[in-house]
Amino acid sequence: MTDDYDSLYPIWGDIDGVDYKQTQETLASAIGKIISVVDIIPAGEDKWDEDSLFFVFTDGSQMRIYDAGQQCCERRMMHTDDNLANFRGSTFLCVENSMYGATEIESEYIDYSFLTIRTNWGIFTLANYDVHNGYYAGFILRAENTADNAAHGRMHSGGDR
Repeated sequence: MTDDYDSLYPIWGDIDGVDYKQTQETLASAIGKIISVVDIIPAGEDKWDEDSLFFVFTDGSQMRIYDAGQQCCERRMMHTDDNLANFRGSTFLCVENSMYGATEIESEYIDYSFLTIRTNWGIFTLANYDVHNGYYAGFILRAENTADNAAHGRMHSGGDR
């Protein structure tokens, strides 16, 4: 199990003003907390400009994981094939960077990064994609504690996907 978030650099980067220490502290503070709600909130659906993996814990705290690497004319997406509702009630253990890669399709470049979120009930995998023209690439994944917001209310009314 990886709870040493220093080992995840460079994907958990300290680039362009992104506070890596805040990400480390946020992820470390979530270890052992019971997940009440977890969902992917699409960009623009809430107050955030990027897709976010959003957690509400039973102690009332909230956390989101997102890619802060948007630079220009890119398309960034976050996806999972797992049923996140199955992880309600599980205990958050850690996040592991499981793979990073890139491919080119018809003059478009696609970078991908897979994160494994480990709980006491098993794992779910989060895929992050960056589709770009070759000039802007990579990920700056962050985690931050969040204040109460519209996503919290939406998710408590059955918003898990």
